Amino acid sequence: MKLKRSTSIRRHLTFITLTFSLLLAVFFSSICIFLFRTVYEDNMEQSAAFNLQLISDNIAHQMENTDFLSRWCAGSGLIAEYFEKNEPDQEVILEIRRRLMAEYNTNSSSAYIRRLVLMGLPGSDTYSVQLLHSQRDSVSSPEKKIAEYEVFQKFSASEDNYMLTYTKTPFCREGEAVLLSLRPIYSENSLQKIGYVYMELYPDIITDYFENYTFSEDTRLYLTMEDQSYRLTGDSITAETATFPENQKVISCDIGFRSWKLQQNLVQKFPFYTAAAYWILAACAVFALFLFGICFSLYLNRKISRPILRLRQRILAISAGNFQTDPFIEWDTELGDIGRGINQMSADMQKLMDQAVADEKAKADLQYKMLLNQVNPHFIYNTLNSIKWMATIQGASGIADMTTSLARLLKNVSKRTETLISFQEEYRLLDDYFNIMQYRYGGGITLEYEIEDERLEDGLIPRFTLQPLVENAIFHGIEPRHSKGSIRISARFLDENCWQIKLLDDGIGMTSEQIQAALTQDNGSADGLFRSVGIYSVNQRIRYEFGDSYGLSIESCPGSYTAMYLTLPYHTDKKEEENDPTADC
Repeated sequence: MKLKRSTSIRRHLTFITLTFSLLLAVFFSSICIFLFRTVYEDNMEQSAAFNLQLISDNIAHQMENTDFLSRWCAGSGLIAEYFEKNEPDQEVILEIRRRLMAEYNTNSSSAYIRRLVLMGLPGSDTYSVQLLHSQRDSVSSPEKKIAEYEVFQKFSASEDNYMLTYTKTPFCREGEAVLLSLRPIYSENSLQKIGYVYMELYPDIITDYFENYTFSEDTRLYLTMEDQSYRLTGDSITAETATFPENQKVISCDIGFRSWKLQQNLVQKFPFYTAAAYWILAACAVFALFLFGICFSLYLNRKISRPILRLRQRILAISAGNFQTDPFIEWDTELGDIGRGINQMSADMQKLMDQAVADEKAKADLQYKMLLNQVNPHFIYNTLNSIKWMATIQGASGIADMTTSLARLLKNVSKRTETLISFQEEYRLLDDYFNIMQYRYGGGITLEYEIEDERLEDGLIPRFTLQPLVENAIFHGIEPRHSKGSIRISARFLDENCWQIKLLDDGIGMTSEQIQAALTQDNGSADGLFRSVGIYSVNQRIRYEFGDSYGLSIESCPGSYTAMYLTLPYHTDKKEEENDPTADC
């Protein structure tokens, strides 16, 4: 028979391998590019946040230093006393200048202070104290220009205790602007304004930290001071409302000085040269995986497709009647295991065919023998019945009883075929056997029954289970004592689904080695009516019939007794037993 093949396994393997390799390459390349972009953008964000935080800390440090000097001036008792007296005193002015210079020189941010002026109220007679970073910015009577300055006039008219702004002052040249700090000086006694601390700061205190900061065309960096926003572009500061392009992430960082903060938009552009490099790398990976797929497909063709074709040809040969083994399909792979299985199947099929021929011949011989043996049981029963009546007529009751018991035993052996019988039927069969044994031993042995519950008489038990055990107790337990002996059989429930039969004899007992051998070795009975049935066979029959949870166990004391325990599931219906023979105890 020729097998019809619609598609080729080789073609399927090639297509699947190449497709999978291509998809895998594209997938992993996309994943790599995506991960790289994500990592790149995260690094940009972290780097920008770190740089802003570092700049913010530096600006805050410098501003705190200058603000400390301004607060020192406003809180100095010597300065407050001088302006409160409102009298020019050159010695006091020199002392104020000396202390101010000491504070100025020890201040690490003094280089950013362009001008510091300590002045009284406008119109007072006190002289101002001026401190300059550069002598080219020197002017005489700076308090007059300050008093005319519109920003100062608004501050002095307000109740504010501090002002800091980025603006042009009367001392600024064309195009210049500075950070202006104004702070009032209060009287120590009346808490009234008696003067002002006027301080100009170079914008470099902020812009110096952005010299090495990278600004792209789309980057917007804003500094918010109080309520005013300023845009930072390189070394310049321009007042401008903070606005950012849509769909761009904004990083905000608190400077830590008053309510100042820095804000910057994050321009997340994937560098062209980096993207190109990764696309080239992805293309190389796709090509490499595609080439690997081709090589792998050729390898699969050699290792799978060809062996499968060889196995297919061998199956076709077997279906055509060729059962010879083929050693060339027994490779050292899983397909070789299949090949060995096919060869074994061929050999087994050949043996089965030979066995079938032999069985047919044996069947014919057996049918002939069965035809000859059909007359034997009828002849034996008639003969035993004749012996029974002759013994009865002659008054030999013992011979009549033995003959009757033997006839019943033979009838059970030859005509009854059921596997399971009731416990009542089993011990009645045992009574016939024991009756014969009593005559053999002259009444030197006794058999007693002790049944706990009448329901146990209906419990099912395999046929000829008790007889081999009683035979073993007589021949191997009681007879070697050369004295009288007794056997007691008791039955009891273990629970609702399980019951137990105990067979106790007062024979010579058994050692642990003999018990182990009796349960594990199929030696059979030494002699007796049922020569081939022994303790091992009884145990195995129960286990095969009901499962490993049931069976025979032996307890013995050498020289004293032997107790055999049969554990069985409780069933009374033979059909139910056949359907479910393994109910657990």
